[in-house]
Order: sequence, then structure tokens, then C-alpha cells
Amino acid sequence: MSDTPAAGRGPHFVQSVARAFAVLRAFDAAHPSLAPREVARKTGLDGATARRMLSTLADLGYVRGDGGAYRLTPRTLELGCAYLSTLALPHLAQPHLQSLAHALGATASLAVLDGDDVFQLAVLPGFRRDATTVGTRFNAWESASGFVLLAGVPDDEFERRLRAHPDQTDLRDDLKHVRARGWALLGGAVAAPVRNRQGKVVAAIEVFVRPDLTPGIAVHEDVPELVRTAHAIETDLARH
Repeated sequence: MSDTPAAGRGPHFVQSVARAFAVLRAFDAAHPSLAPREVARKTGLDGATARRMLSTLADLGYVRGDGGAYRLTPRTLELGCAYLSTLALPHLAQPHLQSLAHALGATASLAVLDGDDVFQLAVLPGFRRDATTVGTRFNAWESASGFVLLAGVPDDEFERRLRAHPDQTDLRDDLKHVRARGWALLGGAVAAPVRNRQGKVVAAIEVFVRPDLTPGIAVHEDVPELVRTAHAIETDLARH
């Protein structure tokens, strides 16, 4: 990383802040413990900078040493919780997601689009627990909720995203089909959009399909309940 502002950044850009967040984002479910050299490799920082960043974050309480490696601490949750506390949507959606999870016996979740990722804002487990939690990220191009959210962006952004990912251009018709019918079935899950009072897609709700159901039965049994739940959340959101 250069010490000069990155391309497209203004003179206000503070490189050290960007580096610190890059270090924090290097940790994930597959890499809960990282040595400084691994952080350097994942972030593009040189080894000395990675070590300084980790030491500083350890002093601040966001990471802790773990036998030559580092792990995130619970303090990092403060960053996400501060964001979530400003949002009415997860709070409004929770009882509806709980009813949906109970009715279908599967985990129900609420997610938003963050770059090319789907970010889980709320997760309500059903009778069959699935491996997802609040804060989990998925590739938007590979998930049902991601398809719903990508299909819901404005036309100019829709085209820009496809141009930025030429390997995804063959999905154009699929995304337009999702936009037209109002739900997506992908990766063993079904998802539907949640819109604000202006009609803009602001989130997606998703449930994992029970493994004993064929796709056709899942569409027949799960999608109507999913869409009803999305509309109920939209009604509460419009009143808020």
C-alpha cells in the first residue's frame, strides 16, 4: 500500500485508518487466528506495517495475541452493534422472521447488500439450525438473498455492477427474471425483497429450504410464506 491517497480518494484520505480496517477484515470464519505474515499476505501490507497495526489494535483491545498469532476480541462487536442500533429494520423484522422460521422449520434471516457481499442483519433459527449468524457475509452473486438484492438495485447501478464483473454477465437474464417475479431460489435457499415506502429494495429475507423438499415443492410451500412475511415487514417499516 502506498502512503499517498489511493486512486479515487481525496486529500482527506487517511491511509493508516484504511490499513487498520483492512487488518480487521482479514479475520473471518475460515481464518479466526492469523500470524502477522498472514495478515500481511491477505492485506497487501508489508510485514513490519502489519505487525505495527496488530500491536496497535491489541493495545486498543480489538485483537489479542494467541501464541504468535492474533485473534479478534469481543470489542470488535461494538463497531457492528453501534451500526445495528441505529437501524429500525432488524428490530421491526425480528418478530416476523421468528414466525417465518417457526412456520417453515428453517432458519430465517434478514440481509443487506454491502459491496459485492450480503451482510446478515438478523438471523432467527428454526427447528433445523443452519450455519449462519448475525454479521455473516456471503458472496452476493452466489446466494438467493444476493440475487434479490442485486436485482433490486437501480438500472444504472445494475449495469455498472455487471460491467465490473464480466464473468457475471451471463446472469443478466436470471437477475431480470428475479426482479420480475419478486423472489429467488438459489443455493438451497429462497429469498424475497423488502422495500421501503418509496418502493426501493432495502433488504432481503431468506430461508433455507428443507433438504427433503424438491425445488418445485419449495416454491409452492415456502415462497408464498416468504413473500407474505416480506410484505408484513414492509407494512411495519412504512408505519415507522
